[in-house]
Amino acid sequence: MLALWRRRTVREAVVTGLGHGGVEALILGAVVLVAAVQLASLRGLADVPAAAQQALTHFEASPDRYALAGVVERLSAMTAHVAMSCWVGLAVVRRTPWPWLVAVGLHTALDAGAVGLMSHGVAVVEGWCAVVALSAAASVVLVVRGWPSPPPVGVAQSTPAVSLARRPLALDAPDEV
Repeated sequence: MLALWRRRTVREAVVTGLGHGGVEALILGAVVLVAAVQLASLRGLADVPAAAQQALTHFEASPDRYALAGVVERLSAMTAHVAMSCWVGLAVVRRTPWPWLVAVGLHTALDAGAVGLMSHGVAVVEGWCAVVALSAAASVVLVVRGWPSPPPVGVAQSTPAVSLARRPLALDAPDEV
């Protein structure tokens, strides 16, 4: 959100959403990789605790399509993050809280639905995430239409009251006759 205060463009909102989702994907991927390596290292050991042996058996018996579910989940999450970042960006640009509330509502719906549907299986949870993400992406059309247009090229923008830009000194002023 801090980046959106500096550069108030749709492009910056999209990049912020991709960055947020990308960092989350990297962290989640690292955790999954570490867990997989740990489980694989238990293979063939004699003194493995029962709980670890059960986890290893479950890991080896899980279908390959579960890996595909992870890809679908990340695509859904990245799409949702971009959409929600655009809503937050609109709140920053318009200086009104309602777009931010839309982003929070979308995020709450995504997370609460995923947690609430866990007992129904991976396919149902990922389906829910995909539906919410696609709905959020469709809502981005509303966000982009509500975004203020940048001033045309060549039109002077108003200078903020406090600026770090170089101001002419009294000595730089032209001599008056």
